[in-house]
Amino acid sequence: MVVRRLWILLLLLGSFPTLAVDDPIMITHIPHPSGAFRADILLENRASESRLLEMTVYDALGADLGTTTQMVPANQVLLLDSASLHENGTAAYAVLTPDAPLEMGITYSNAATPNAVAYQPALSRPAKIWRFNQADAAQLFEGLVFVNPECGAINLTLHQTQRDGTPILSEPLALEETSKKLVLVLSTYLDNHPGSVITIESSDLLYATALRGDHNGGTQFLGTNHLRTLDPWQEARERMVKSRARWQASGLTDSYTYVLDATCSCPEAAVLPARIAVRYGQIVSATDMSTGEALDPRTFGDLLTVDDVFNRAAAALDGSYTDILLEYDDDLGYPTLIGLNPKRCLIDDETNYTISELEGLR
Repeated sequence: MVVRRLWILLLLLGSFPTLAVDDPIMITHIPHPSGAFRADILLENRASESRLLEMTVYDALGADLGTTTQMVPANQVLLLDSASLHENGTAAYAVLTPDAPLEMGITYSNAATPNAVAYQPALSRPAKIWRFNQADAAQLFEGLVFVNPECGAINLTLHQTQRDGTPILSEPLALEETSKKLVLVLSTYLDNHPGSVITIESSDLLYATALRGDHNGGTQFLGTNHLRTLDPWQEARERMVKSRARWQASGLTDSYTYVLDATCSCPEAAVLPARIAVRYGQIVSATDMSTGEALDPRTFGDLLTVDDVFNRAAAALDGSYTDILLEYDDDLGYPTLIGLNPKRCLIDDETNYTISELEGLR
């Protein structure tokens, strides 16, 4: 056992990078002890101080099975058997939270043949779109594991195309609404077209892990590095760049007036809608549209310039929002509407900003 674990550790350190993190990391798939897969979690502390790691495990429905702590000594590497997270045999996924940056990685291997190891690099942020090339379903098992830690309902759409883009199938998947974790056996839904392009889209941000194993002999061959995520906001980013360029070329960016309104549980909603005057990029006055009275300058910190609204939109595109709606003025390029919805299944967490009646200020 000691020799085997040392062999895995040397393989990881010599061949594969780990991910440096100090934010919570999702491990989407903790193999059940009786299953075909096993996993080892790599923790490497390159700092001169010890790191404290919290590990919370959950079952497939999202029930909290408990939190444990692990101290990672300075300049040391630890290899944890995922079976240690299985005190009652029901753990399905885990969240790891270090108190400072820590290198993390994970391997999956064949439970019956422990030396059949492959690196699993999917310790990453959640996504909405995944793409990979299909293997030969007659020879290989392919599966995807999805976890939605926020809402529980997992709704997916599956697309299969030939390499030249010719459609093979496109259909929504009817899934169980109560489980936070889903193991998707792709041969159940896909026609066997080896080399075809598979795209899976989600209505929500999910964590995903890909598994691929040999039908003959269980999981003698295991590959997990064929799945990649796509940016769901690529077109929105490109449109914002073009719109911001029009705004910068409008000649109005230094001094202008406009009406700003917001629908949200946020400080600015209390004083909006308001007509705001901006001079040399700074808010110099604001008038309450409902009363016609000037707002106290101390409230200006809760208001937004057009550039602030652009920055808010850019931050949303880089953040973890389920839905983002952006609309711009066709002529001047400034945002007329920004709609932000962090989580589709939560209520009253949406934020909407509108800008109207913008004109130059002399």
